[in-house]
Amino acid sequence: MDGRQHTLFLTAGVIVLCLTIILVLLFVALWPQRAIVAWSVLAVSGLTALVLLAGKVNEIRLRSMRFHHHTETPLDKDGYPTHLPAGAQPFYPQPMQPQEGYPHD
Repeated sequence: MDGRQHTLFLTAGVIVLCLTIILVLLFVALWPQRAIVAWSVLAVSGLTALVLLAGKVNEIRLRSMRFHHHTETPLDKDGYPTHLPAGAQPFYPQPMQPQEGYPHD
């Protein structure tokens, strides 16, 4: 296990510990209303799961639209793309003509 995984597991453990302490304190403080607290915690957990799921679905949808031009576009011998995505226009650079003098003169 490398340092990054160790840090990830440590962070997840600290988060779970903090959430457990908060929930225990919440139930102890509001024990007469434990049914309302339980349903509220369940609702917040469910909404969190739905938001994470919606974000993942949106990421999957966006990923299909993304295009890494420098690594995924096949180029011809002159370095121009052989095909373009829908709606894109080809770019053909024009050679620069030297001008007389400097712009500050």
